[in-house]
Amino acid sequence: MFIRFFSSVCLVLIFVSSLTGCRTKESNTGNRAADQVLIASKQYVVGPGQNAGADDPPCIRRGMEDVARIAKNFAAQQGTQSFGFVRKDTPAAPLTLNAPSDSAGPSVIVDAVQNTLTKTGRSATDSGADKYASCGTIVFVLPKNIGQVRAVLTAGNEAEAPLPCATVQGQSMKCDVGSATWTSFREDRYFVATFKNWSENLSRTAKIDLYPGN
Repeated sequence: MFIRFFSSVCLVLIFVSSLTGCRTKESNTGNRAADQVLIASKQYVVGPGQNAGADDPPCIRRGMEDVARIAKNFAAQQGTQSFGFVRKDTPAAPLTLNAPSDSAGPSVIVDAVQNTLTKTGRSATDSGADKYASCGTIVFVLPKNIGQVRAVLTAGNEAEAPLPCATVQGQSMKCDVGSATWTSFREDRYFVATFKNWSENLSRTAKIDLYPGN
């Protein structure tokens, strides 16, 4: 009699434990699925830079890599932001980044070294020892009440598949493709990221995917 009762108790305990294990597994699977829900994504091409042997030269448009300032300005309700040519002695019309709330999606500006030099009547060959990176800046407006955000950053060129940008280099993430970085910053609902390319002969395809944080 005692043996039968003990066996029944064991069976009940095993059954309950199995159910609990299944529920835990389903819950964890659900959490992982939620982490993989894409919030936003953007891909764009940034042309070659002009590095003159320098590593990580500045964007040819002053301030495009200052993502913290850009994000804070948009959070303070600044409608647009402009970026001028880094050389004060050479006039160039500023580029304007509009508030993403005024766009049908994220706001993006891309400027390559050759584009700006052409606009100023100069060429890469007569710019001397000037060192510039071609840059692309993007601004996302995140959904309301969202928590932490995780950015997956990649870069590639026409001949190669995209490679990760996951190596910390100062305030930036260095890209495995070489001569390129991503820099990002979030303020309130504004997520700003700038991709820099200073390869002298290769355009880069930059991609950013935003997911809920872990």
